[in-house]
Amino acid sequence: MKWYSLLLYVMILITSCTIGSTSSSKEQGDNAKVEKAKVLSAEGIYKQNISKVVMIISYKDGIPYSQGSGFFIDKNTLVTNFHCVAGAERVEFKIAGNEEVYKGAKVVKASDDYDLAIIKTKQDFPFVKVDSLGNDRVGSKIYAIGNPRGLEGTISDGILSGKRDNDGIEFLQITAPINPGNSGGPVLNDKGEVIGVATFTFRNSQNLNFAMPIKYLKECKDITEINPSKIAKIGHNNDAVTLTSFVKDQKEYTAFFSLKNNTDDTISNIYYVIIYRGTNGEIIHYYEDIESEEIAPHLAKRFGAIGFGDWYEYSCNGKTASYEDRHPKFTVEFRLISYEIVE
Repeated sequence: MKWYSLLLYVMILITSCTIGSTSSSKEQGDNAKVEKAKVLSAEGIYKQNISKVVMIISYKDGIPYSQGSGFFIDKNTLVTNFHCVAGAERVEFKIAGNEEVYKGAKVVKASDDYDLAIIKTKQDFPFVKVDSLGNDRVGSKIYAIGNPRGLEGTISDGILSGKRDNDGIEFLQITAPINPGNSGGPVLNDKGEVIGVATFTFRNSQNLNFAMPIKYLKECKDITEINPSKIAKIGHNNDAVTLTSFVKDQKEYTAFFSLKNNTDDTISNIYYVIIYRGTNGEIIHYYEDIESEEIAPHLAKRFGAIGFGDWYEYSCNGKTASYEDRHPKFTVEFRLISYEIVE
């Protein structure tokens, strides 16, 4: 009888331990599922964040000045690169993939050292989740969303391939492609949290792309504290494409100019602005255009100036005269807004 009772006790004890072990295993399994559920696919990250990413267009003299990407970190707070808005007089934006343009945005804080800017908007929008701890390990999966080459709402993936120090500033080295127009867009981890701001890339260097860690947002100062002369230097100064010549045909009242590709890549779809200024700096005329022809690396190509005769020539007493008959000089200003790299 005693042996039977002892056996029954042992069986109950074993059963209890098994149930406890099963319960513990189940609990661990549930926790693992919860942890696993936090990791998102590229599709999930895109759906979660695309409505929070914008295309930013800045203006100077009422004329397009530069173009880049940005994203909301609060309902009325945008983040972008400082070089995308520095020197601009007005900033507008549109949600990636939508046509409505929102005006009245204002740059309130910035950091020239960290190339970051904070913009306040008049409207409220959904915003991203931010991970400013910087705990993501080298080799972990990352994603970048932006508007490369004007292709709105593009997502690319890669890995965090390194954390680099340059004069005390940390940069995130990533393999996700960064192209013209990507600047200022979010770099996210596999949980859909922003860890950095896409900033620059080294072309023809085996995909060396860099982002500024989001933690540096705290370094942004009131925009009035930044030296205006420094802003002018940081301002839109993209010399990837330059105007190398401008030739007038006096007889036909037409003009031609050459654009040089200063990059190591073949480029096309060059979105630019040509501005004509008088001797006092006043804007006489300007126009925007996109040249779709390809330009090989470090070569130039000639194009016709659109509508040059519309303002250059005029009639007086039945005779055609030119602008130069009244004003001996005018200057030509070239602004590069964006371009496409031909793969």
